[in-house]
Amino acid sequence: MTKKKSKFALTVVFVLVFSLFLSSCSLFSLPDDNPDNNGGGNQDEPEKTKTEMTVAYFSGEKIDPYTSANRANRAVIALCYGGLVFLNEENIAEENLASFETDGSTATFVIKENARFSDGSAVTADDIIYSFEKAKADGSIYAFRFSKYIANWKKTSANTVTVTFKSKNIYNINLFDFPITKKNSKGAYPDGTGNYRISSKDGLLYLDINENSERAAGSEIKRIKL
Repeated sequence: MTKKKSKFALTVVFVLVFSLFLSSCSLFSLPDDNPDNNGGGNQDEPEKTKTEMTVAYFSGEKIDPYTSANRANRAVIALCYGGLVFLNEENIAEENLASFETDGSTATFVIKENARFSDGSAVTADDIIYSFEKAKADGSIYAFRFSKYIANWKKTSANTVTVTFKSKNIYNINLFDFPITKKNSKGAYPDGTGNYRISSKDGLLYLDINENSERAAGSEIKRIKL
């Protein structure tokens, strides 16, 4: 199992365990020894696989990949959106949506062929440029990265973006774990590349499994109710 898959699996397991802890049901309740109350004493029926769960979020702000600051909402966003890179347990940047080359002064990102948004469309350089602009905008929690570290960026091909930094630092590459979203997404929530996608029904919010995410393919949790 790769580090990304392991990290995703641990995240979902942690959320599931935390959710169960918050519920009032005991995980260690003993079976009733009265046959009339337990189906004739048959304890061999297999347990059903849990495919849905509920987690908390903060309704006081809109869930937005660039402006949400609440910790619970950031956890939701992490499940729905991915960056060009991701930071591993040692805080080292690894490839996510794109491969990269950097000398600390510049960085070149080449989008992977299998990078897909939740609607199935391919990630393009235009989407990257759009996401950079959103991350740089006033109100974005990532704006300081651009004002302090990132000098400029440009599309150099349909799947390539080059960035120049204000000063040389080999760790500048760590700046690019912020969400990449689809340009001109339809709906209230922009399309992302994470393992889940945000949907709404009858005034309620859900995270539905992203069928276009390779990392989400093995997840048993198909829907998370917020």
